[in-house]
Amino acid sequence: MLYADWLKSLKPGDKVCYIRRRDTVYTIDFVKKVTPSGIVRLESGLSTDKEGCYKSSNMGCSFKIRQITQKILDEIDRHKAINRLKGFNLYSLSKEQLERIMDIIEGME
Repeated sequence: MLYADWLKSLKPGDKVCYIRRRDTVYTIDFVKKVTPSGIVRLESGLSTDKEGCYKSSNMGCSFKIRQITQKILDEIDRHKAINRLKGFNLYSLSKEQLERIMDIIEGME
């Protein structure tokens, strides 16, 4: 489906996603309303123009809403896993657990 056709097919409750320039992961949002002129209002309070583009002040297009794909969902899950691991205390693991982790890491090299 072409992007323009997908935009026209959006209705309240549909899931969309976007990634802001400062972010590293997609945000999932829901369509709240689509105006007759094609403006998409999201549950988060953000709105896009009829081309699906969110514009902040005079900066031009900050991001476009996108259709959620399995690849995007996998990327979101990957970032969640990374964030969980960042805060994990490796000192709480046993020698055997650390060796299993090292086996995984060394297998990637």
